[in-house]
Amino acid sequence: MAFSRKFFTALAATTVIGAGIPAAASAQPASFALPTPQELTTGSSAASAGVASWSLEQATKLHLLAMGHHRNEEAQRIAQDWANQAARGEVEFHANVGRGNTAHDRGTGNIYRLAPHEAAQRIAWLLNPTNRTGDGKGFGVSGVDAHGNVYLAEFFLH
Repeated sequence: MAFSRKFFTALAATTVIGAGIPAAASAQPASFALPTPQELTTGSSAASAGVASWSLEQATKLHLLAMGHHRNEEAQRIAQDWANQAARGEVEFHANVGRGNTAHDRGTGNIYRLAPHEAAQRIAWLLNPTNRTGDGKGFGVSGVDAHGNVYLAEFFLH
């Protein structure tokens, strides 16, 4: 199943409404049906559609924004660098989690190595309501499809 614009509109609305931001309440007409996690994960072929990393990246960004974090260009560059390192095979993974090889003095984060169905499951999880943090951090998120996996890098500045 390819993720459509309808899906991302639903994801954005769900994430923002779940965070308690009232402006999103009018984002969709009352007749608009949100996809269920089962619809998102059952028979998903996101990777073959060529959108797995992009979809997961966008869903993660929306989720982190709803939590109270804020985008940061430096963190975004570092996350992109980390994702590229993972795609090139330069990252060591333990239980499908690794760290990039640069910018450890600037902040912290992880790189997740996910099979396509795991990426779809994570997107479904990101549809859940979130809790806001009082001390949001500058973040960057980048996703890359490579070698049959989705690599998602998240980086948070100190």
